[in-house]
Amino acid sequence: MTKKLKILAVSDLHGDSNLALGLAEKAEKENIDLVVLCGDLTYAESSTEGIIGPFVKKNKKVILIPGNHETVATAEFLAELYGATNLHGYSIKYKDVGLFGCGGANIGMFQLSEDEIFELIRKGYDRIRMQRKRF
Repeated sequence: MTKKLKILAVSDLHGDSNLALGLAEKAEKENIDLVVLCGDLTYAESSTEGIIGPFVKKNKKVILIPGNHETVATAEFLAELYGATNLHGYSIKYKDVGLFGCGGANIGMFQLSEDEIFELIRKGYDRIRMQRKRF
């Protein structure tokens, strides 16, 4: 029997390091395999401290995408700093699951057009389309 992949997906932390810490503790307690941070990690490009680190300290695999409260550059910086993966316009295979993503939104502080969003999603999907499971 194949072990199920346990994912904790969270968005809109907006720099709340206490919330991130509590979620990291829950991820450890619940034996989560993968943490997906789905954008708006910061509040207007500030409050980057303590958002990804608590998950990494609990030895959790972290992937993220930027929201419309941080730039792609900030998301990439945080991913590199903590050994996480930025899925913006990218894809990965984790165990037997293909994951792809596009961050941002067509509203808010850091906007993408709908055409840009579609193209980034298409590009990421194309790389993992042969996976039996895709998210």
